[in-house]
Order: sequence, then structure tokens, then C-alpha cells
Amino acid sequence: MHFVLLLAMYLPLTTSTGPSAPRHSGGIVGRIRTEVPAPRNASRAVELGGQIRQLEERIDDLRDSGQISRREARDMRRNARAIGHSWWVYGSDGLSDFEADELQSRLLAANSLARPAPRPTGR
Repeated sequence: MHFVLLLAMYLPLTTSTGPSAPRHSGGIVGRIRTEVPAPRNASRAVELGGQIRQLEERIDDLRDSGQISRREARDMRRNARAIGHSWWVYGSDGLSDFEADELQSRLLAANSLARPAPRPTGR
């Protein structure tokens, strides 16, 4: 309580309110940037997002055709979701080159697993 009273008594001594005080209209002083900078690697982020969707569709197609088991499909979907989550988190402030390269390598590995197993040939 005493602190508030001391502060209330001190403030009028430190603020200038006379005719020499600078006046402003309360608006923002200076220029306001209206253009929004493009995120880093924006086109690469869009490309990676499309590749993630294609991977998910490929997994569904393989499962629907019976080329992979439900368990394999579930594991592959989990991996694709993890890649998609990383893509979303990294992309929130723009992908760095390292992040984009990491996602690309994870997608390549996931795509190599999402291929149908070769059928044994009967000889």
C-alpha cells in the first residue's frame, strides 16, 4: 500500500505534461510492413506435403488390394503420420534446408517400405 502511494506521488515528478511535452496522436509511428515475407522453402514444403499424401494413398491402396497385412499398413500409416506431424511442426515457421532434407530422406525410406513384396514365382 505504501509502495503504491509513493509511486503515485513520484510519477507526476518524472513525466512531462507541460507545453513542451511531445505530443502524438496515439497511432503507430513509422512505416508498417504490409507485405508478408514468403516462408523459407515454401515450394519445397508444398511438394513434401503432396508426397506425404501420396504415401498415405499408396499405403491404403496396398492394404485394399491385400498386398500388405493390416499390421504392416498400421505401422506404415503410423510412420506416415509421424512424418506428416514433423512436416506440420517444421513448416509452422518455414522449413530450413536441414528440415526439408530430413523430411525428404524419411519419405524416401517410407516409400521404399510401401512397395508390394515381390510374389514368389513357382518353378
